[in-house]
Amino acid sequence: MKWGQTTRMFTTGRGSGQTASVSDPDATVPRIVLAAGTASGAGTSIALTAALRGLARLDADVTAIVARPSTVAAPLSITVRPVGRPTAILGELIGRGDAHVYIGFADRLPLVGRGGRHQVLVVQNPHLYQSPDQGWSVARRLKFGVLAMWARRSLRRADKVVCSTAASRDAVSSASGRPASGIEVVPIPAIDIDVTKATQAELIGRLVVVGDRYPYKRTVDAVDAATEFAARTDRTIEVTLVGRDRDAATEAELDAAITRATTAGAEVTVLGTVPHARALAEMAAADVLMLTSTAETQGIPLVEAHAIGLPVVCREIGAFLDLGGDAVQLVELSGAGTEFADALVAIAERSERERLAAAGRVLHPSTDVWQLLSPADLAQDAARR
Repeated sequence: MKWGQTTRMFTTGRGSGQTASVSDPDATVPRIVLAAGTASGAGTSIALTAALRGLARLDADVTAIVARPSTVAAPLSITVRPVGRPTAILGELIGRGDAHVYIGFADRLPLVGRGGRHQVLVVQNPHLYQSPDQGWSVARRLKFGVLAMWARRSLRRADKVVCSTAASRDAVSSASGRPASGIEVVPIPAIDIDVTKATQAELIGRLVVVGDRYPYKRTVDAVDAATEFAARTDRTIEVTLVGRDRDAATEAELDAAITRATTAGAEVTVLGTVPHARALAEMAAADVLMLTSTAETQGIPLVEAHAIGLPVVCREIGAFLDLGGDAVQLVELSGAGTEFADALVAIAERSERERLAAAGRVLHPSTDVWQLLSPADLAQDAARR
């Protein structure tokens, strides 16, 4: 019996009480296996929960293999198989072979065999299909090399490839040679937003930054912007940082920026990792969301801010251009603290922030699913049988 294979009976996603054996390759009800054993991070957990809800609406049996099931709110109709990280990696390497549709949720399809008759690759890390950063350490470049090789081989073997933004699709297509027309863009929507910002404050007084802090996040630019904006307006500006530091050098740079901000009259609160509901509450309490990243794949905080009604200032990168439309205040790609402060000045009038909030709600209303697969995908699989 292959890794992860089971003869246990379970209920179909439609909740009809119909059952199917996972080891029966010719079952009438299509079987979907989603492998996300090594996926991590708050954004990925949100996306995974939404994807599983979408799969639960299909007429199929669905099994999800995850390493951290406590972070995923899977529908009751889906079988969740918790595994340890080593087992997850082994499973993703070997595959199962008993699924009609196999979804590699984090840039990986099985290397040894096929995971299923119809293989779907979900791109989470477009940089894996590009060249490594020359400034990386030897160990990091070796790890990147292994993961990149796996991702590129998976891309070649995938029957369907899904990216969450057009910018990610174009980056993957350019780096791999796979035609952009053969990569489907399915944006991750704002999921379960149960808080709202009913009115905009007369003056901008509170900024929020959401997400763990890596070098590419450039959180220091948001803090420096608050410092300069406080000096320009002669008012105290509060900045709330949600998420934890993931890089020692970035943490040291941010500490220096916080010291500058405090001296200039800004107040910086570092919350660290908080539950998703708390992060949404902090966004609803703020006046502006600051997105200073130089690279993004999913753009989940942006769409969540739109659903809440929170104005967004963001860097002019592909994902934010794809998702933001006319509902964001853009900062040039090379911009730093001064340019982000300029953007705050540009939306200082309440009427402009009200316009951004209204436009954002239209673009990204709250929903509950991310529909990775459609009935047409299952029909394609049925045609192969």
